[in-house]
Amino acid sequence: MDPAGFAIGVVGLFSIFSTCMQCFEYVQCGKGFGKDYESAILKLDVSRLRLARWAELVGLHDPSRARELQSNLTKWETEIAEDLLGAIIEAFESVEKESKRYERMLKRAASNDDHGVDNALAVMDSEDENLSMALKRMHLRTKKMINLRNATTSTVKKVKWALYDKKKFDELVLKIKGSTDDLIQNFPQTRPMQQTLARQQVDEIAQDTEERLMLQIASEDTDSLLGDAVEDAITKYDGQRIGNVVVTGNARAFFGNDVAWGVKTQASQYIASMTIDGHAHVHAGNVYRGRGQRQIEFGQDVQRVAQSSQGVVFR
Repeated sequence: MDPAGFAIGVVGLFSIFSTCMQCFEYVQCGKGFGKDYESAILKLDVSRLRLARWAELVGLHDPSRARELQSNLTKWETEIAEDLLGAIIEAFESVEKESKRYERMLKRAASNDDHGVDNALAVMDSEDENLSMALKRMHLRTKKMINLRNATTSTVKKVKWALYDKKKFDELVLKIKGSTDDLIQNFPQTRPMQQTLARQQVDEIAQDTEERLMLQIASEDTDSLLGDAVEDAITKYDGQRIGNVVVTGNARAFFGNDVAWGVKTQASQYIASMTIDGHAHVHAGNVYRGRGQRQIEFGQDVQRVAQSSQGVVFR
């Protein structure tokens, strides 16, 4: 590719990225998703955030940096980015075609039951009054953050399309994740700052306990780096969250922080439920040591197990 052709390639890369980011705007989920709807919306938001994070670290978020990007990217990097972003666009287009084919098939099969067709093809809206305020807040913050940081976002409006099949949705998210994985892998210069930017995204999007827990669930299997950042934020702001605990027999269990003298901490513990049986001895809550007092020897191991488990049984 000659220099002029390479320059055109870099400009085209901005256009492909902009189209890719717009694809996330066009998807609606059918009401058949039920209770999984909120999780689905957040998974798309997380997938989009991850892609935006990569683009910002490459320098693809601002078209005014095209000349700078041309000098920083090699011909091979430009081509691989075009291919992988194109693969994400193709994944959206493929699912869109299947979804519209499903609509046509359902309408043809139900000639005498228009009401049933309407119900099957009904979609959820992110402004639906039945959706949680936490989801609405996070969805709006995500869109605002991406629009502010990614100047390539187009103002062109496209008709939205609905996705009715949860399995197809999961396949779409998996394909987006795979292509984004490859983008990060092939642009190693972005890796050192990935964690820092992920933490900033968490702080901007999830601002209370409910939101952080929702974002944690949405990032599992979608964006492990964001998931780690959410977990750190939960520990920092909300303390340790422990599931259902059963302590029996002669067990000795400690749930909390063993805080040495002079150490400042705001961490707390939340235990969903606890059952204690037999001659078990349990301490739930922080221990704050005085000057010269040593910390307990067994507490840290027990605490680590409890913190990482949804249900803990000590016998």
